[in-house]
Amino acid sequence: MISILLADDHAFMRAGVSSVLRDTDFAIVATASRGDEALAAVKRHDPEMCIFDVRMPGKTGVDCLLDMRASGDGRPVILLTAELDDRLLIEAVRNGVNGIVLKDGAEDALVNSLEAIRN
Repeated sequence: MISILLADDHAFMRAGVSSVLRDTDFAIVATASRGDEALAAVKRHDPEMCIFDVRMPGKTGVDCLLDMRASGDGRPVILLTAELDDRLLIEAVRNGVNGIVLKDGAEDALVNSLEAIRN
């Protein structure tokens, strides 16, 4: 099993992603609803991959990615988003995001992205 940290400020989205990953090789080992909580959970649980919502209170998913990369943490990160503006997209790509998945219809795209990153 590949351990995953999931950070999204909406409990419904966290439950949905958990449901989508239930019968896969990916296991959610920790969740967070704020970006600052997500970074603390990364340190505490040391997941193999992270899934961050782009828009969260405290720190955004892109902020979390930037903080991780600045500290030398290169573990895979996927951003979940309802929409992504060009500035955030460019910032995420420049800082080594491994995938960006739109929430609308994300069920298959998320699993496919995780599988592609794992391989």
